[in-house]
Amino acid sequence: MANWQWFHRLGSPKWLLATLDRWLPWLLSLGLLMLVGALAWGLAFVPPDYKQGNSFRIMYIHVPTAVVALAAYYAMAIAGAVAMIWRMKADGAGAGAFAFTDVAKRQVQHKAKDEPDSMGSKNNAFISGDVTS
Repeated sequence: MANWQWFHRLGSPKWLLATLDRWLPWLLSLGLLMLVGALAWGLAFVPPDYKQGNSFRIMYIHVPTAVVALAAYYAMAIAGAVAMIWRMKADGAGAGAFAFTDVAKRQVQHKAKDEPDSMGSKNNAFISGDVTS
């Protein structure tokens, strides 16, 4: 039978924070190195598309950003399920952190919808349902 003691220890905030303090510098360095390398490769070394030219390179920014944004919902669901099933406090805090990210995103979207642009008309009139303006 597998030893799951490490999994239950990570449910304790004391053990989790001690583990993250050791891992965070390495994971942050590796992540930043991969991010810079991927951006440089995708934006500088990829040849232009035969129809769209250089405008297709937005895919190298937009698609990974969308995937990570959607992954936050899955991570929130998994962390919430682990917090409810095994009653681990650290996962409940993790689900709350992902929920905060969603609230911040919705605030930015709401603000962008309500502010008039430089011409005085509202942005996203079709999204807000105000198609008469």
